[in-house]
Amino acid sequence: MSIEPTSTIRVDVLAGHLGHLTESQKTAFATFQENLAKAQLYSPPQGQDEGGIISRPSHDEPTLLVALYEVMCRFVLPLCTYLPHRTAPTPISSVTTIIDLEQVTITSLWNWRRHLQEASTLATANYPETLSTIVVVNSPSFFPTAWSWIKPWFDEGTRNKVYVLGKDPGPTLRTLIDSRDLPKPYGGELDWKYEDEPFLDDAATEAIGSMPKGPAVFIDGKVEQAPSGSTSR
Repeated sequence: MSIEPTSTIRVDVLAGHLGHLTESQKTAFATFQENLAKAQLYSPPQGQDEGGIISRPSHDEPTLLVALYEVMCRFVLPLCTYLPHRTAPTPISSVTTIIDLEQVTITSLWNWRRHLQEASTLATANYPETLSTIVVVNSPSFFPTAWSWIKPWFDEGTRNKVYVLGKDPGPTLRTLIDSRDLPKPYGGELDWKYEDEPFLDDAATEAIGSMPKGPAVFIDGKVEQAPSGSTSR
């Protein structure tokens, strides 16, 4: 009896995503970008500087906003759903966002207006109902005035999800977030600050080991990242 040799098929789990497109997909995407640029809905990247380094996009680039939402929807929310949680087996499909304005000036807030407007438009059009609550903490005295400028950019449903708190947000935040998961600066027990890497508890560490670097998705209890040099078939 002869045994046929087995073959290994390499599958790119990120096929169809930027950086993992086929030639026909690249052509279609380039045409799409050109059409957006003609409609003044997209600014092409500036290419390379004199040293040959690719210019980094600014924080205002809509591409970065899309990347953040994609990480949330394809990695963070599936991981949180997989981990033990009080509402299991109901999937976790929305997030609570804390916005800390402690170091913000009225000038910087005004300069962020385009970013905030783009974020609101993007979320409403493409990621509806992923936002559970927005909590603004350490709000300065001028924030009520600034909020009156910003409010029209958000639909009524989003505005109703915004809590504006002062210098002692702990009591309200603890009604929204478990104290052990709330960072100490905001009245919780978690020893974590903004500059730190994501904190993984025992269950999360067992599931993924450590936070992946680069594009990744969480599927069926596993982190999926495209191996270097892989192709889709």
